[in-house]
Formats: sequence, structure tokens, C-alpha cells
Amino acid sequence: MKFFNFVHRSIFDSSFYKEVASFSRKTVVLYFIKLLFFTVLITGLAHTYYLLHPQRGISSKIELLFSGMEINEGVLIPNRETPYFPPSYLMNPVIEQFTGSANVLNNSIDSLLVIDTLESSTLSPKIPYVLKKDRVMLRYNNVVFNIPYRDFLKDIKHFRFTSGEIRQLLGQNLEFLLTSCLTVSFFSNFFLLIFSIFFLGIAAFIFRVERGKKFLFYIRNACFAVTPIAVGTILIGLSGVKLAWTWHVLIFISTVVMFRAIVALTKPANDNREI
Repeated sequence: MKFFNFVHRSIFDSSFYKEVASFSRKTVVLYFIKLLFFTVLITGLAHTYYLLHPQRGISSKIELLFSGMEINEGVLIPNRETPYFPPSYLMNPVIEQFTGSANVLNNSIDSLLVIDTLESSTLSPKIPYVLKKDRVMLRYNNVVFNIPYRDFLKDIKHFRFTSGEIRQLLGQNLEFLLTSCLTVSFFSNFFLLIFSIFFLGIAAFIFRVERGKKFLFYIRNACFAVTPIAVGTILIGLSGVKLAWTWHVLIFISTVVMFRAIVALTKPANDNREI
């Protein structure tokens, strides 16, 4: 309960930051770790839920991407001429559902995925995912991994790329799916919060009034002022909405919180007016 009390007061109670000044480094670091892992847990679980959702989930998007294809006895039957390069309007929704961003391709990659059951030798070596006749080929920094379809289909002998069968396959690999979502959530939120803390700390340090305060003083306060970003990220994750501009709104709110905290810290102890 102490953690949730800190969460509430760090957003709504500017006088709380007078107490933060007396906190030990261990208390500050533990709060950040708890805030990070709470954010990761909720957003990771929410991401997993929406991936499996019958209407909003990934299954319908994969069905469109691999429409008409099937895997029989570990062999991919594309039911179309290969090599086949799925169009971006089918690829992007799948990428965005998994990663939260469709901006994965860069100028050095012609395509993210190709279906090639004819073992074509003319394909670009820069394509990271290639669906071969009996395996998935993954390429990363000149290292190639081959994963037979039988390995992830397990006991399924005939698999069709329909929403129902895709959801069933995802459900059978729920532990792996959840672990993947939590891992992605951890790294994305870790770098988001760390960047936001340094953004707030540096901004407050540059525009500080009291020149006697050291940089770490502002970083200490930023570890708590960043709370609105974590809370906002959790609420957005629970809603299942993916918007590119949410960080800009949340960092603005945290900046206001940071400003109120600095003002509260510079007020005389006997000045009890509300900020």
C-alpha cells in the first residue's frame, strides 16, 4: 500500500516532494523498480489479452496475411505462385499488433517477409523472415536460424490459416506468448521511463533557480515525477489503443508535476499556500 500511496501523492501532492528530498537512494531506486515492474506486468498482460481477443486480436490479421495457405504434415502449401511478397497493407497491421509500431522497415530492407517454397536463389539476403517449404528461416546479422513447422505446430498435422485455428495455436503456446509480451513490455517501458527521467531531470537542472542544487537532486525528483507516464501507459495498455503521440501528452503532464514539485521545494517552510 505504501507504493500506491507514493504513486498517488507523487502526482497530486506537490508537498510530497519535500519528503522525497529526505528519502534514501535505496528508497528512490526501489520505487522506480516497483513502478517499472508494475507497468510491465499490467501492460504485458493487456497486450497478451488483446493479441488473443477474437475481434481485436492478431488472428484475423494473420488470416488475411496468409489467406488460403495451409501447412500439411509439416509442409507449407501456399496455394499461390511463389516467391510471394505480402503487401505492406497486410503486413503492417500484424507488425503493429505485435510491436505497437508499424515503422519497422527501413531503406535497407526490401521486405520483412517472403513466402518462398521454390527455394529461390535470387532473393535478397536482407529479408529477415522467409517461409520455406518445410521451415521458417530467420536471418539476423548474417546468422541464419531454421525452425521446422513441426516444431511449433507440435501435434497439429493439418493447419489452416483461419482465425479459429490461429487462436487455438496461440492458446497452446500461451506461456511463450505471455513471456514475449512481458519481455517486449519490459524493454520498451524501461527505456521510456529512463529517457523521461533524464529528460525531466536535465530540463529542471538547466532552468533551475537555485544554483546550489546538484543534478542528482533533480533526477531524484524526476523518478517520482515520471509517475504519470507510467500510469498513462498502463491505462493506454488496458484500453488496447495504439497512438503514436501519447508520450508527448504524458511527458507534458509529468513536466507540470515536476514544475510543481520544484516550486514546492523552493517555498519557505511556513508558506502553506496551495501551489
